[in-house]
Amino acid sequence: MMVQSLRRALLCILPALLYACSESASTVTDPPDAGADVPVVMQPDNTPASIDTEAPMQVRAGDEVMARCVIRNRAGQTLTLADARPEITYDPAMSVRQDGARTIASRVGSVQVRCALASAQLTDDTPATMEIVAGVPARVTTTLDRNTITAGESATATCAVTDAEGNALTGVAATIATTPMGEGVTVNGMSVSATRSGMYAVACRVTGATGDPASLTVSPALPASLMVTRMPDRMVYRVDDEIDIVATVLDRYGNRIEMPMLSFDSAPMGGTAVRPGRFRYGTEGRYTVTVQVTGPTEMGRMLRETTSFVVDSSGPAITCVGDATMIDLMPGAPLMVRGTLRDTSGVRSARVAGNEVTVGTDGSFMATVTSRFGMNFVEVRSTDTLG
Repeated sequence: MMVQSLRRALLCILPALLYACSESASTVTDPPDAGADVPVVMQPDNTPASIDTEAPMQVRAGDEVMARCVIRNRAGQTLTLADARPEITYDPAMSVRQDGARTIASRVGSVQVRCALASAQLTDDTPATMEIVAGVPARVTTTLDRNTITAGESATATCAVTDAEGNALTGVAATIATTPMGEGVTVNGMSVSATRSGMYAVACRVTGATGDPASLTVSPALPASLMVTRMPDRMVYRVDDEIDIVATVLDRYGNRIEMPMLSFDSAPMGGTAVRPGRFRYGTEGRYTVTVQVTGPTEMGRMLRETTSFVVDSSGPAITCVGDATMIDLMPGAPLMVRGTLRDTSGVRSARVAGNEVTVGTDGSFMATVTSRFGMNFVEVRSTDTLG
């Protein structure tokens, strides 16, 4: 009761001081009855006086930044104001990105996070410092020191690894894979070599990361061997047939060399070059086509091959000595028949008057027939080696 009496005394003596206190801290309502005891009601101070920033010390790129603003009154009490709209800024601004209402850490580095409340003209003078570190591997880029090699050579791959936000990662374990792979393809660390010519895809492999491979072209090495065939493949061709001389050039690994540097020569004369490697022959005979690699070769070796064939369209040519000559003989008298046989492919057999005769190495033949009464005809038939 003493306290109450004292308060009443103060009210009577210092009314002006009580008014000043009511504006800053609390409000006192005069009781209707000056003699009654009235409690003093203290109203909370909801006037923003300061703003602080709270942010994680470290966040990984790609994760959401869970920063918040804390508003306090002059007494240091935290205020919860439904209509307050504090703003959070990040310096540098490119360190984060917005994903709808979410703020995502993006660029690696130190970031200052600052809260401000424009309606109360408040700004945090001591912003929070947040460190953004790289995220987990998400993307890997493969590059080669050269994209074209010769069979037997090698190329070296470099793997650039980044997280989902594009920040570079170092010290990430990577391996190399090729497509196709298998025999002739060797991977040694970051080095790739191949003895088979063709196109290859070379890719860095990092757990959890995706990426496009690099292209590697393996070209054949220098010519090391030459093979020659004919199309169509026959031993004998007719006059005016066109013959393709097909040359296959391989390197030391067995890779075929497309469009090699070649020369074609046909002997003896009589053939016409329709185009390089294709000939037409207008006369019968035995011909040989020589093919030679004219460009650089493995260890400077001469690569030369030949192919031989016959152009022949008819059977042996028959020449008789004294052919169509009038000779008077008694019936039953012997008649000597002589002549020569000529054929490009060679003579297999000959018959005179139905009887087989021997043909000399020079193509000559000789046989004896018996004359008959009247006009006599002697048939000479010969077959070449082609039948």
